[in-house]
Amino acid sequence: MTQTGIPRTSTIALSISGGGHRAAAFGLGTIALLQELKLMEKVGVISTVSGGSLVGSFYLCAKARTIGEAELAGQDMALALASWKAEGFRSLFFEPFRTFLHSRTLAEQLVKDLLPLPLDKREKLIRSAAQRVQSLLEQHDYPTRLGDQAVRALLKSHDCLPDHVFFNAANLTSLDLFRFGVTRQGDDKHDCFVVNNVLIPVDPNLSEPASELVAGLRIADCVAASFCFPLGFEPLVFPDDFQKVEPTRNRQEQLQREAIVRRLCHGHLAVALMDGGLYDNLGLASLEVTIRAIRETEDKRLGIDPSKADTRRQQIYVFATDVDNIQPANKSLDPHKPTQPNVAPPVPGLTDWLEALPSITGLLLSPLMVLGAFGTLPLVLLLWLTARLPLLRSPLLRWLQTSPRFGRPLLELGIVLSPELIAAAANPPTSPLELKDVGQLWAGRRMAELLPAFNGYLKRTRNLTYQFLSYKYRSFDGGNPNTFLLRNLIFQLAPGRDCDPATNLDELTRPLEPYAHQASEKCLDPDRWIQAKLDAIAFLTSEPQTPPTDVDAELLTKLQTDLALDQARLCWSEIEAVMNNPASPAASATDPTMLRLLQPVALAVQQAWGPHEGKTLGGQHLLSRICEMATNLPTTLWLEDYCFYVPSRYDPMGDALVVQGGWFVEASLVPANRRVLKFQVGLAVDLAIAAGVINTCFNILEFSASVLRP
Repeated sequence: MTQTGIPRTSTIALSISGGGHRAAAFGLGTIALLQELKLMEKVGVISTVSGGSLVGSFYLCAKARTIGEAELAGQDMALALASWKAEGFRSLFFEPFRTFLHSRTLAEQLVKDLLPLPLDKREKLIRSAAQRVQSLLEQHDYPTRLGDQAVRALLKSHDCLPDHVFFNAANLTSLDLFRFGVTRQGDDKHDCFVVNNVLIPVDPNLSEPASELVAGLRIADCVAASFCFPLGFEPLVFPDDFQKVEPTRNRQEQLQREAIVRRLCHGHLAVALMDGGLYDNLGLASLEVTIRAIRETEDKRLGIDPSKADTRRQQIYVFATDVDNIQPANKSLDPHKPTQPNVAPPVPGLTDWLEALPSITGLLLSPLMVLGAFGTLPLVLLLWLTARLPLLRSPLLRWLQTSPRFGRPLLELGIVLSPELIAAAANPPTSPLELKDVGQLWAGRRMAELLPAFNGYLKRTRNLTYQFLSYKYRSFDGGNPNTFLLRNLIFQLAPGRDCDPATNLDELTRPLEPYAHQASEKCLDPDRWIQAKLDAIAFLTSEPQTPPTDVDAELLTKLQTDLALDQARLCWSEIEAVMNNPASPAASATDPTMLRLLQPVALAVQQAWGPHEGKTLGGQHLLSRICEMATNLPTTLWLEDYCFYVPSRYDPMGDALVVQGGWFVEASLVPANRRVLKFQVGLAVDLAIAAGVINTCFNILEFSASVLRP
């Protein structure tokens, strides 16, 4: 419901997944395309995770700054929104955030803080990252706290969206979701802050202790909790790491604060928070909870039976912006690497030992060495003594097995101190080749299993989440849904089986299929993989100036209104024009900002790839390569320095991606016998943004085509 009392006919719920700066850049491209289609003013719910929370927070704060300044100046909100659409979006949000992505500020700050410091000056690395985000917000005069006047002004203006914004973290204390955000709860309810799953009404005077506590939370800390990924950072503790509490002798105030924290943390006085991707890397959980609340309010206000379809309900379109990994094992785990050490040479020389020294890292990562927190060197020494001194073996073994410092932690990890384990610990590598082999076994093999295992988990949960939501929306009232799922995938137009959404959406388990006697008939041409996808939308894009006539006119009108279908068709024609001739793109029928971004990216990729089949790379072939390269971007806290690209390899006798391509900061790091493409520094950032523009436009068209021609 708007402030004028006219119900909204449609709302967009936007999620932006985790994925480091790659996710932030792809999310920026997604938001830019939606803004160009005038759809961002329909985005009522934004839910972000990890890297997606960076771009989500910048958008919230930039728009809040515009609305807050208008309120302070007594300006009409309609004029403020017009100013935001005309100039503010680009100058206050898009360009500043793009500049941030092109910088190394966050990464350089983290590297700087990794250097040795005096103990009294050291702090958690994640707090340093949060402080860097805080500095960026302050640099652009953005609001910096959940309760700042500008954020509250945005919530009060009911004609100004979004209504709900969430930054999602994971609660390691309860292994559950932990949200931070702001939400507008409807015409008859107060605007609220959100901490965990608790709604705290916004107190305009901040006289309510709970509201005052939450209003003081820094947005930068909330975002840092969302991107606090394991191994890279230590947990961010709420509330200790969020607010500095001055010592007080007032026992009543202290008890009151503790009571508030316990209510927010479900009985705990503190909880450890880490990357939201550990629970829901898509950010769809917060969207679904909010949509459910919207529907409940809607049903109550209109007197609708919740189990029945009703034309008075608004249509909700869920844009799931997914920047996840699709081939988790191809790049990090080589199945051909040996798993057993080789036979050592009989007489190693000094040079052999010097060459083997770097592999000591591998030994330090072995299971016993990982227990460094329990005193690695003393433990190894005791094990060695136990094995070498028979008289001490029995008493030392009993002591080790029951020791609170060594034995009990080992037992908790499932490691039982046995004679076999002691014998293994007492026989270290006796040659440089053994040292290198054992080091490679742990550093290059065992540790390499962690990344594909974790990414495989994310891939599986992603598919199950999509499947659940798709069935839920589709099954409403016998197949008449009013909530729709649009999967905005970074890998949508890249080559490969896993890039096709239809392959995985309906799979709970992978089905059986007959043996292919002639696999060559399924030969994958990576440059033509997207042809079938483009064919599916051809009836919408062949003549973008003319509406299709052989479809349901009512549905077509609905899509034109809800998803700006006509403008999306024009945008796609301009994208195709750029791909066909990057050197001289066609004149833009919409905002030329999109073409100014796409044209240099397409031209750089075209020139780097060189001729293709005797012709200049262009059209759908160029489009496919751009999407492949965006899909293969690393999940890092910076992209600026990645300028060497190694293309993916495909099985010429099947449809599999054999070796995933990758980006490198130095050509010397590229594996031998691989083709290397060199780009200008910073191209990777703009390529990820361009991929967000391209894929979002395509996904609107693909969804519309599936509705018009099921």
